[in-house]
Amino acid sequence: MAKAYTIKNTTERLENADASTLYKAGCLNWKGNTKEGSAYSEVIAEYLLKLRVKELLSQIPSIKREDYNVEHEGIIRSVSNRHEEKFAIGVLNKSLPFLGRIINYQVPLKSRQSDKTGKIDLIAYRENQKNAALIIELKFMENKETLLRAALEISTYYRMLSHEYFLASYEKFKGLKPQNIRKALLLGVDTQSYKDARNLENLPNVRRLLLDLELEIYGLRIVEGHPEIERIAF
Repeated sequence: MAKAYTIKNTTERLENADASTLYKAGCLNWKGNTKEGSAYSEVIAEYLLKLRVKELLSQIPSIKREDYNVEHEGIIRSVSNRHEEKFAIGVLNKSLPFLGRIINYQVPLKSRQSDKTGKIDLIAYRENQKNAALIIELKFMENKETLLRAALEISTYYRMLSHEYFLASYEKFKGLKPQNIRKALLLGVDTQSYKDARNLENLPNVRRLLLDLELEIYGLRIVEGHPEIERIAF
């Protein structure tokens, strides 16, 4: 960013934001420091914690979509995120470390065309002592979005998800309860969000927010055409 803003200028950008579109606020992707010297992500995370953003997001009504088990033709249709789609197609029906088996990708949240929301990048089924359904936000290649933005995006999608219908859409989720749905970020090592995740010791407010939102974070590296996954503890 060429211009630096004050802490007040920065938080003012969020004062009138609607809960369902909060993750789209442009300031979430600001890099660098305010005029006072504090990192933008730290200032925003502190503000959101004081705002009790977890409670704020919980007020977002779910979108009643009865079937999330969409079928794909394996054809990449989007120009803007074709690398993500290519990766998703490549890991479909495969098991990834920590995440489990990927059972779908690019799953719409909307029920009607007029609904203004995005898609869940990846859906996984993790079978262990605590079986779980994972909704995963994927940041790939050299994506410039911050960790803060990615965290709010998947947390918003989680609230928009009609949990009962989502679980009923997949045979593998039979017997799971809404509390078994987990939120995860899968971050390519060249992305800004991965760099942020590896710098959390210097971003204590962001770390507190991630813990409050109950997220799982994983790094993604492609080695000789194969995905390698690392768990990022925080």
